[in-house]
Amino acid sequence: MQITFAPLTHAHFPLLLKWLMTPHVHLWWDKNVTWTPELIAEKYDPYVTGHTTKHGTHKSMHSFIIMVNGIPTGYIQYYNHYDFSRTHEIADLPDSLAAFDMYIGEESMTRKGIGSAALKLFLATYVDSQYEYTYADPDMKNSAAVRTYEKVGFVIKSDGQRAYMLRKNKTPIN
Repeated sequence: MQITFAPLTHAHFPLLLKWLMTPHVHLWWDKNVTWTPELIAEKYDPYVTGHTTKHGTHKSMHSFIIMVNGIPTGYIQYYNHYDFSRTHEIADLPDSLAAFDMYIGEESMTRKGIGSAALKLFLATYVDSQYEYTYADPDMKNSAAVRTYEKVGFVIKSDGQRAYMLRKNKTPIN
């Protein structure tokens, strides 16, 4: 199995629409949104150029399509954790902290170890050299996501109010 990452382009938007509305993705990713082509374009158009805007400021957003043997299979993105506020801020997190989001969109490709293999390769290729730690905040009821993240070194932590996952990255920052 060959896993690669294609930078997100406008041509991928129909795939994002399809994947975001499949039950296994929609259950965990923007489940209160009814996606349309217009909403996909509104949200993801800036991601194509590697950024999004929060409070009038450009913030980096690195978005990719997960390819397995040349076939589009899922979506993954990474960014500086501190560029995007969360509903519950956690104190005492490391200063050098990436965050990511991902899903396997093609249901026929789930439960095959692709998620953990893709995430491991993605972190090693794009994230580890830039950040000391990586943060994940899956819904802890999403056991598939939690297991996937644990397989690549994430550890469940809690600040007493909310559980999250943290990974010390493998490659020293240059």
